[in-house]
Amino acid sequence: MGGCSVWSGAILNKGIIYLFAIFVTAQILRHNYERRENSDSQNVLMFNFVSFACFVVFYYFHYISRMKGDEYRMRKTRSFSLIGWTSLILIAVLVFMGQEGCDLEKGSNQTNLKKDSGEYSRVSIIIEKKESGGWAPLPAEQITPDFRLYEDGTVIYKKYIEEQNPTKIKFMIEHLTNSQISELLRFIQEQRFFEMQDYYPEYSMDAVFSTLTVRGENGLKTVTVGDVDLGPKSFAKICEKLDRFSIPTAIKYHPKIIILFVSTLPQANLKEFKTWPVASVNLEQAIKLKKIVLEGNDLGQVMKVMENQLIAFFSFRGKVYQVVTKIHLPDE
Repeated sequence: MGGCSVWSGAILNKGIIYLFAIFVTAQILRHNYERRENSDSQNVLMFNFVSFACFVVFYYFHYISRMKGDEYRMRKTRSFSLIGWTSLILIAVLVFMGQEGCDLEKGSNQTNLKKDSGEYSRVSIIIEKKESGGWAPLPAEQITPDFRLYEDGTVIYKKYIEEQNPTKIKFMIEHLTNSQISELLRFIQEQRFFEMQDYYPEYSMDAVFSTLTVRGENGLKTVTVGDVDLGPKSFAKICEKLDRFSIPTAIKYHPKIIILFVSTLPQANLKEFKTWPVASVNLEQAIKLKKIVLEGNDLGQVMKVMENQLIAFFSFRGKVYQVVTKIHLPDE
């Protein structure tokens, strides 16, 4: 009876260890996924390494007894069991610490960020900046935002190719961590953005309007300033930070779709402008249609012709045309 109780106890002990090992493995996989989404790759790598090392230690001491025979296993059951349970407890502590790290990194004021399977909508925007007005204002539908940050961390922002030439730009894309998003939101909150008026009027006919939209606790708040230099200084600080925003690891954003808006300039001199070279895109037809949606080869040719400009002028069949490119963003 004593031997049976010993063996049944050993089997029960081994079964509990196996079940616990399976549970901990599932927890580690789940928390590692969360950390990949919300943390830095270096932390994730360290967490994975330590977890793997603990499993190696546990399985080594647990299975080596099977190679030594029944007598050795009976004598060392307690010591191996102790080492195995200690390893599992250590892994459980690491899992708990990993979860705490994720929660702390999100921050108390941070919106819960989750990927939405590549689907975006207006409500998924956290921060957006765009400009309008000026000496030749464009309709709202033709304006590409300078900066847009989504709740899954995707950020698309405008970057000047030449500081001396603000018309030469490109759009960059990258994915921010929760800590980076929290830092941006904290800066905006420190400028008392949510206490500002919704609108500050312009003081000149050709003023450039800057519009900021930020998600707060009560939803999206939008503030428009007619002239940033004459508006609230804190608003100007936010605009400057977003205008200078840059990430070394960001890559150039290649939209799948662009939209062309075309209009004529009746008094312009044909000789001053380049001839429109894209034969497959008829500017006369574009005016009749009001806009043309381009993708594929046509998109690539037009982007090359525009030479990193959103607005350009061309001659075509005896007329001069203004061509405006609207970059298609993920939520549009």
